Amino acid sequence: MGTNYFQQLVFDSDSQPIDFNSLDPLLHEDPDQIRRRINALKIKADKITDHGDHYEIVGSSGDVYKVTLNVCSCFDFVSRGLPCKHMYRFALDHNIIEDFPKIKPKNAKVFSEKIDQEIERFCSYYEQGLISAEKFVKIVDAIKKGK
Repeated sequence: MGTNYFQQLVFDSDSQPIDFNSLDPLLHEDPDQIRRRINALKIKADKITDHGDHYEIVGSSGDVYKVTLNVCSCFDFVSRGLPCKHMYRFALDHNIIEDFPKIKPKNAKVFSEKIDQEIERFCSYYEQGLISAEKFVKIVDAIKKGK
């Protein structure tokens, strides 16, 4: 895919394009990237203008971000050089990346039954001085949200 006029404008700025399709698939499973993928799903369709080869997405601040699979004009992409939520939205809408796995009720029940064991495990880490009290409480709160 060649560089179009829009991409050239963005490329001439401080951002460097990436090759989304060549990224290690494990990158998309990194917790920070999963957070971006979750946020991508929260972008409302009425905030997206589809121009075929790129999107324009109106952000919550009113800024308009120009997005392709390989580049975005938002601060997150420009500063990190990794896919942002806008790029993930473009990728999801174009079936380039799969949505999250669906929860299976049987597996969810197994997880629910193991929550107390997980809390005990992190409690032992706290008691051994491997994690702080603050971290222990945050982990327990996060685990309990899964109940």
